[in-house]
Amino acid sequence: MKTSKYFRHFNDNYDYAVLRNARDAIFCNSIKDDIDLLFDLKDIASVTNYLKNNGFKRKQDSLLVYTYLYNARPHIHFYNDKIHFDIVTKLTVRSPLNQEFMSLHQDIQNSLLQNRIFCSEKMLWTISHDDEFVTLVSHCIFDKFDFSLRYQKRIFELLNVINIDSVETKLQKIFYKSTAKIMSCIKQNQMDRLMKLYLENIKY
Repeated sequence: MKTSKYFRHFNDNYDYAVLRNARDAIFCNSIKDDIDLLFDLKDIASVTNYLKNNGFKRKQDSLLVYTYLYNARPHIHFYNDKIHFDIVTKLTVRSPLNQEFMSLHQDIQNSLLQNRIFCSEKMLWTISHDDEFVTLVSHCIFDKFDFSLRYQKRIFELLNVINIDSVETKLQKIFYKSTAKIMSCIKQNQMDRLMKLYLENIKY
């Protein structure tokens, strides 16, 4: 099912960005293929009204089941038979200790919408290449515990267009001294070593 109708409304009314898999965001075959979106907190009530008026159901991740640290907020899911929008107002990852949700550094949060770019091919807003690289690496290490072939391919694509200094500065706010090792593994196509580094990062 095409999602272009909804993105046209988002484009006209909100500051938002697709966080991952922007190439697939315009067409959705299953609610299993969720579309990850970042919106400003002030717009959530309006987004909720719009999607509910268009037949979407709303479900928010539980505050009782999950623990949220550092001003992290629950994901809000909007779905119908074919489309699943997974909306956040803060970019979070899972803690390496007890799997709590925790917000990334505020400088990274600020950059996501401030430096977003418009994808004219898909007619939607995405986060910048630098921010996509940072969020994909964090997502794979903290949330997925794995670098899928799909994400590996995208990370390598981004490696050719990112500002290395900018990316490393942001990664240092997440991985601290391990940043250099992580970047070295990526550049040398040694993704299998990165999960070992993840285990080492538990100690920070």
